[in-house]
Amino acid sequence: MSEYVAEYQGKKSGVETSQKDKLNLRASHFDFGPHDPAKTFCTLNQRDYKEHVGFQAPKLNEEKKRDLRSSHFVLGGFIVCV
Repeated sequence: MSEYVAEYQGKKSGVETSQKDKLNLRASHFDFGPHDPAKTFCTLNQRDYKEHVGFQAPKLNEEKKRDLRSSHFVLGGFIVCV
């Protein structure tokens, strides 16, 4: 059994590559495109939502807020009724 083995002989282009060309080939050619944070970090809702003119968000009065934030539980013990 015979086997043919030959070393790869690269083709010669006849053109000398300059140092500038070598550095250009090693450089990054990746481009992220134009950077505009207002357009980049924007949800579809932020982009498409149109505010209604004259709309005022409903608000709770202060008494109702205090009542909702306070504790309504009695923890432990008996309650003495007088």
